[in-house]
Amino acid sequence: MLSQSPDAPQLQGPDLQGPDVPGPDVPGPDVPGPDLPVPVPVPPAPSDTPVSDSQGEVHAYTGAAGWCCLVALLLSVSVYQWLRQRSDEQQIRSVSPRFLVDLNQADAAELQALPQVGPAMARRITEYRRLHGPFSTVEAVEAVRGIGPRTLAELSPMLIVQPSPPRVSPKARNAP
Repeated sequence: MLSQSPDAPQLQGPDLQGPDVPGPDVPGPDVPGPDLPVPVPVPPAPSDTPVSDSQGEVHAYTGAAGWCCLVALLLSVSVYQWLRQRSDEQQIRSVSPRFLVDLNQADAAELQALPQVGPAMARRITEYRRLHGPFSTVEAVEAVRGIGPRTLAELSPMLIVQPSPPRVSPKARNAP
C-alpha cells in the first residue's frame, strides 16, 4: 500500500498538468499495490566551482573554498614580495657596499653599521686599536677576537686602512 507523508510534495494539481505535461500515473492513497518511491526535488548545494557568465568567462569562486583561495593567494603574494625585498636588501649590503669604513678612524657607531658587527664586536675592534695601535692592513683586523676568515671575507670589501696622521705629543706641540 502506498503511504504518503504530509511533507511529501503533491504531484497532482493544476500547476503540473497541462497539454504538454502528462499527469502522473501514481496510484492514490486508497489504491492497493506496491509502494512506489516518489521523487523529491533536492535544491542544489552551494557550488565551489567557478561561476561563468553568458560568454563562458570565469569570474569568481563561490562559497567558503573560494574565499580561502583568495585569501591564500593574497597572502602568498604579500609574503613573496616581502621575502624578495628582504633578499634584495641583503644582497645590496653584502655585494655592493654603499660606504667604506676606515678601520683606523671609525668609532664604534660607524663599525656597527657593518654587517655582523654589533656593539660587542665594535668595542673589541676599538679596544684592540687602542692597545696595539693602528691597523696596517685590512687583513690585520682578523687578530681581533671573534673575527675569523669568514667574517673577514664578508667585511673586507667594506673596509679600508688609511695611514693615520702622526701622533704629536703635547710637549712637541708646545715646543718653539
